[in-house]
Amino acid sequence: MKLEKMVTMAVVAASAVWLSVTPAASQDSRNQPQPLPETVTAQLDGWTESMEQLRDQIDTLTERLQASEGVVLQVVESRIDRAWLELFELELDFAEEIANRSEADFDVAAHRPAVLSALATLPAEILVVEGRAKDRVVFPDRDQSAAEQAAADARLAVVFPEIERLYQAQVRHLDLSHRFGIEANDQRRGLAERLTERAANLSILLELAQENVASLSLQAEAIPDDTEVTAKLKVGEGRVRIIAGTLQSTVAMMAELDLEAKEYEQQLIAATGKLTTVDTEVLGGLFAQWAQSARDSMALNGPRLMLQV
Repeated sequence: MKLEKMVTMAVVAASAVWLSVTPAASQDSRNQPQPLPETVTAQLDGWTESMEQLRDQIDTLTERLQASEGVVLQVVESRIDRAWLELFELELDFAEEIANRSEADFDVAAHRPAVLSALATLPAEILVVEGRAKDRVVFPDRDQSAAEQAAADARLAVVFPEIERLYQAQVRHLDLSHRFGIEANDQRRGLAERLTERAANLSILLELAQENVASLSLQAEAIPDDTEVTAKLKVGEGRVRIIAGTLQSTVAMMAELDLEAKEYEQQLIAATGKLTTVDTEVLGGLFAQWAQSARDSMALNGPRLMLQV
């Protein structure tokens, strides 16, 4: 009888111990990172190989640059910067994938050092490429022929998107740095200053381009048979679209950094004739401008007003 009582007490005690330990053990098991699926590992290995190949390509092009001059030099520089841009975006894609997998409780310890290294070196590298890309921005002169202006604008249509991609990469870098617990306040301040300056410059360029179109429009009306004026007007209208599109992209990135850009939003709506915002302050300022323009127009031409929404 005593033996049975002792066995019963031992079973109860063991059950109590098992009940108290099992949840914690189960919780510990759930907290263990999962191994990455083989398909994901293969994808990450492929990205790593592609990044190494791009760096090798950049080294090869940089060596060739030393022996280049003239047009060849410009072409090699452009190829180097395109390779850098592709590398930046690939590194950020890689870092984002690792961040997503880590946040989903996958084991990414083997890949984390490569991400931290890329996030550490990217800011300085991207500033060098950004500076070279900006040096390639050359606006045409009004005295140039329509063909010469069109050629210059074609180059702008290539380099502007490249610069925007560089800025977008820097915005992504800030977000990923935060996700990996990396302090990036200096980079954020620097990017905010450059975006603000860029928006101000683009705003001025957009206004000048619009004034040029307005002038050419009057000339085209006065001299409808002048084919050169008509061609310059068409080229000028294209330039307005290029600058407005670039400013719009810049304003969008400023919004991601919580930077003030209402003045530029009003200008963009006025330039494109399309409502791209629901901000009441922006619309209020815009309607005030339209009201004044309407009063001026009716004073000169009678009650004729057309809005594009």
